[in-house]
Amino acid sequence: MPFNNTSTYASLIIDALYEPLVAAGEDLEMRAAESIDISEDGLVWTVHLNPEVVWSDGEPVTADDWVWTFQTITNPELGVTLIDEYTFEMRWKEATYLDEFAGTSAGHFIALPRHCLEDIPPVGASHQ
Repeated sequence: MPFNNTSTYASLIIDALYEPLVAAGEDLEMRAAESIDISEDGLVWTVHLNPEVVWSDGEPVTADDWVWTFQTITNPELGVTLIDEYTFEMRWKEATYLDEFAGTSAGHFIALPRHCLEDIPPVGASHQ
């Protein structure tokens, strides 16, 4: 489970295997996201995924993968909503902007392949 790692070495492997929404460097680079629309108050993000991003088995990475991942690793009541195949919405408790987000560990949010993992219960999941 990539979200349970505490090792820098594991992080290097995870970074090589999964595409984050955005990558922080000198400039922000859209990776799994094609674009992210952020409300003026910073509380709502509408994430438009790059439809050309695929899993290693060739299956497309969809908004359903992202929503399922967030609901699997957090409280299922988290404000993440599926809009369509390549769009989802995130609701934050406080204003969150892309440049701040990308520079934190949260900026390394990744999706897990639902089609491979949905029948395997997460270790230590209390809400399942």
